[in-house]
This record gives sequence, structure tokens and C-alpha cells, in this order.
Amino acid sequence: MVQISIISGKDSGKTINLDKFPALVGRLSNASLVLKDDGIWDKHFEISYVPGDGFYLSAIEPAITVVNDKPVQKIRLRNGDVIVAGGAKLRFWLSEVKSKNYILREAITWISIISLFFIQVYIIYKLIQITG
Repeated sequence: MVQISIISGKDSGKTINLDKFPALVGRLSNASLVLKDDGIWDKHFEISYVPGDGFYLSAIEPAITVVNDKPVQKIRLRNGDVIVAGGAKLRFWLSEVKSKNYILREAITWISIISLFFIQVYIIYKLIQITG
């Protein structure tokens, strides 16, 4: 659902997908995103999902978290927001939606439509023979 790209820091270049919320970010080994940069607290911030409203970042006291160059306690995240936590700089993205493969379903639908067409043509042909 969400991609966090690490722009700078010890894990620079990595992209992490988050799909379980709330997602904890910090030094703890059981965090959803573990960061080992200087200035990162065990529990630095949390990303939560509010259905129908979006994703929210909540800083966990006493950690300082900056979103788009502004210190925040709680903020609604938008695609492309830059998050700074300690020595790490992250970018928040909504991950691409993977569509299901409907090739078989579409093929069955088209075969049904074509079959129905030929059945109608056959019925019309038989009706013309009966009446003509």
C-alpha cells in the first residue's frame, strides 16, 4: 500500500513496502521500518491509516520528526512528502496498485458473445425457412 524510499542515511537507496498499519519506524528490531541512523529513537514515529481519510504520521515523544521542512507531531501524509527523522531522509509514496489478470474471464466473455451471435443467426435462419 505504501512505499518508503530512503533518500539519505545508512540505508540510502532502499525502498520498503508497508502494508500493515499502524507501522512503527525506529531502531527497535520489531519495527516495520528499522533505521539505525544517528538521532533515531527506538520508537521514532508511526504511520497509521484512517479509512476514507488517508495516512497519518504521528511523532512519538520525545523524537523530532520533520515533514517537508516543518517539524510535526501529527500530519496527514501526501504522495511525495519528504520525512526527516534523525539522520535519515525518507520519501512517502502510495505504491502502485497491482491489477488482477482477467485474461481468462475476458476470453470466456468474448466466446460467449460470439456464441450468442451465431445462435441468433441460426435461429433467424430457421425462422426464415419455416415462414418462407
